[in-house]
Amino acid sequence: MTDNIQLDLTLEEAEKIVAYAMEAFDTTIEALRDTVQVLRSMPETGEREVIKDVKAMNNALMFTMEMQEKARAAGSKRFGTDRNGCKLDLDGARAEVEMRLACLRDAGGAGGVSGQPE
Repeated sequence: MTDNIQLDLTLEEAEKIVAYAMEAFDTTIEALRDTVQVLRSMPETGEREVIKDVKAMNNALMFTMEMQEKARAAGSKRFGTDRNGCKLDLDGARAEVEMRLACLRDAGGAGGVSGQPE
C-alpha cells in the first residue's frame, strides 16, 4: 500500500502525508462506529460489513503509523536529529570519546589502549 511513497520526503511533505493518513483513520473510525450502530439497531445486518470496516480501520491505522515514522525520519534527516527529535552533537560526542581515551591512557595499567599504536 505504501510502496509507491518516496522515502526522501521534506518535513512539510511528510507532515501533509501524516495529516492525510490521520484524516483517513478518523474517517474509518467514524464508519466503524456507524456500522456498529447499524448492527445494534438491525441485528440482521451481516458480519461482512463489520469485518470490512474493521479491516479498513486496521489498514488506516497501519498507514498512519508508517507515515508518522516516515515523517520522523524525514525530519531527522533534514534537521540533524535522532528518532526522538534530539539534536545530534557529533563534536560533543567526539570530545567525550577523546576525553575518555585520555583517561584510559592516563590510568596506565597494561600500557596502551587497544586499537591505538604502541
